[in-house]
Amino acid sequence: YFSDFDFDTSLDEISNDELLVYPNPVHDVLNISTKMKVKNVSLINELGQVVLESKKLEISVNHLNSGLYFLQLETENRILTKKIIKE
Repeated sequence: YFSDFDFDTSLDEISNDELLVYPNPVHDVLNISTKMKVKNVSLINELGQVVLESKKLEISVNHLNSGLYFLQLETENRILTKKIIKE
């Protein structure tokens, strides 16, 4: 039994109620829907380089190369990360 243990998985489990990123894969515009107050949005490439920063929840990505990116969303008390595929 694990009843005596309290596992904090809040950073690993993000429900769609908290954060919805669409469409994914994305072609032109990435939309972010959340009830949390967003301080900053970053897109990070596979090399760990920040390729885009914004405070908007609708981000144009048509200038980016196709591939895997990580969307990093900074809120007042959390930093959330989602994988994004740019086609």
